[in-house]
Amino acid sequence: MDNISALIEALKAKNVLTELESDILETTKELTKHPFNRLSAELRMGLNYTMYADIFVAIGSSSRGTAQPGYTLSDQEIHDNLQQQLLMLAAKEWEAQKGS
Repeated sequence: MDNISALIEALKAKNVLTELESDILETTKELTKHPFNRLSAELRMGLNYTMYADIFVAIGSSSRGTAQPGYTLSDQEIHDNLQQQLLMLAAKEWEAQKGS
């Protein structure tokens, strides 16, 4: 099991979640929906950007980044963007766990 999967399983087992932990689970939920729901994925992408401006800046400035309005992106680009967001949210959570 990779680190992200282990983190997600640990969060699922918690009774009370922080906002960051909840956002990690909600982003994971969007990434695993079948069939892909573009509207809810765009909403989650926007919510993550609103809550975590540093993620918006980091993705927008990366060579792989697509910090653009959702309506300009393909379904695959939205999925890839959410995947990048999940990795960055997980990194924030690991940092938070180190500090506590």
